[in-house]
Amino acid sequence: MAVAWGATLCVLGLAWAGESQAAFLAPGAVRAAGFAGLAAGQFVFMVLVADRWFPRASRRFVRVAEAITFAVFVGGLLAAAVIALGG
Repeated sequence: MAVAWGATLCVLGLAWAGESQAAFLAPGAVRAAGFAGLAAGQFVFMVLVADRWFPRASRRFVRVAEAITFAVFVGGLLAAAVIALGG
């Protein structure tokens, strides 16, 4: 189930990141939301699937990778909100 969830987020994120002609929001906001969706899919996959497949992975490396991916997700959401609100 987690693989499907992560894959769906990634595919939708890629679709939105490639979309530049959105009628309901500024194109930059849609693109930023797409990158946020892509990062969210990667984060879900890392946390729910990859940690179980590779339990002996270096905890330090895993934490850094997950933190960077989560930061990209939050940054994409914030960027989309700022652009959409006209800031």
